[in-house]
Amino acid sequence: MPAKKRPLGERFWSKVSVGKPEDCWAWTAHKTAKGYGRMSMKPSEPVRAHRLAYMLANGAIPPGLSVLHRCDNPPCCNPRHLFLGTIADNNRDMVEKGRSRQSYERGKMTPRKVRLLRAMWASRMYRQRELAEIFNIRRQHVSKVVKRQCWNHVPSDA
Repeated sequence: MPAKKRPLGERFWSKVSVGKPEDCWAWTAHKTAKGYGRMSMKPSEPVRAHRLAYMLANGAIPPGLSVLHRCDNPPCCNPRHLFLGTIADNNRDMVEKGRSRQSYERGKMTPRKVRLLRAMWASRMYRQRELAEIFNIRRQHVSKVVKRQCWNHVPSDA
């Protein structure tokens, strides 16, 4: 006779380092490459631990919504640090908190560097690949700067 399986909540919380209410509660079991906890509710059906923490504390997650971290700590499972949002909310949160590649590259640029990059591109002496190396950004970001898809508020000749 197979052993009786413990309830999901009991199995889940046994893998979380629960601390003070204001602290991050770290997932202590398997994590993804980006540091998010992962647990299977059913065989071959993994769920991110913070989503499961939210569901155990608050109930089902409405379709189309994500579970976001206030603390920006991927292994955190403290329900007080979790909130619901759309994918757009999650992307906006990521950019605002400086965790996206785009915000990282924008952080490397300044209005002065943008004007210089555009002037160098306009001179036709540099390719986008070369400008990417000079300014230490991706070639795709150079393209967006010269096409005014980003930094469009910076005049080229100022």
